[in-house]
Amino acid sequence: MVVYDEKLLKEEQMNINSCYWAIGKQYYETNKDNPGEEYAEFAEKIAASEKKIADHKAAVLKQNGLMLCPSCGKEIMDQSVFCNFCGKRVEQPAEEPAEAPVEESAEAPVEEPAVEPAEVPEEEPVGAPVEKPAEEPAPAEEAPAQPVCAKCGAVLEPDCLFCVECGARVENAAAPAAPVAPDGRVCKVCGNKIEDSDAMFCTNCGSRLESAAAASNEIFSSSAKPKVKRCPNCGFNTTDAEVMFCIECGSKLV
Repeated sequence: MVVYDEKLLKEEQMNINSCYWAIGKQYYETNKDNPGEEYAEFAEKIAASEKKIADHKAAVLKQNGLMLCPSCGKEIMDQSVFCNFCGKRVEQPAEEPAEAPVEESAEAPVEEPAVEPAEVPEEEPVGAPVEKPAEEPAPAEEAPAQPVCAKCGAVLEPDCLFCVECGARVENAAAPAAPVAPDGRVCKVCGNKIEDSDAMFCTNCGSRLESAAAASNEIFSSSAKPKVKRCPNCGFNTTDAEVMFCIECGSKLV
């Protein structure tokens, strides 16, 4: 009686099937634009499935306010002008114009003959009419002119430092003044107001406060302080270690 090694046969058949799959994938990636008549049906099915996968991922990201960077493929905010991972400019997709509604041809209405109103005799006034003084219309308040970008002409938001359309720096933009707390404790890194008088770290950027650092050098080492990355161009800062570029102007963070 002949006994075959079933485990060996199964493993080798799996190796053969994986080679078949690799050959098919390599052929499709090389010839997907011109697969030939005998493989055209399979190529169309693969392309349709790839499109469904991409559309589903894009819809899920859009629901969460995200999108994929076209340069590096990382997930970023859908309104970002520059990618905060690779620093490349993000081209926003153009919105498709809405189709004008088709007006249905309506039949011309039949004009009815006009009926002249009956004349009403005027009543004679008893006394002399009292004329009321005409009310002067209130002067219309002029709306303040909104500033525009000197580079691309886009309307700018109040107190913005950079244009959201082209990323250019706004001329004559005043830097935000740092709030002053009653006790004078303000973070010198980000200007955040410190409410807690016993706080040793800024609650906004995590920087060590000077007044608390002098009293607790023996308790906390400098390694506990998170590194703050700042933009040398516009002053944006963050403690996220993965963010390499400024999300406002695209400059590399230091």
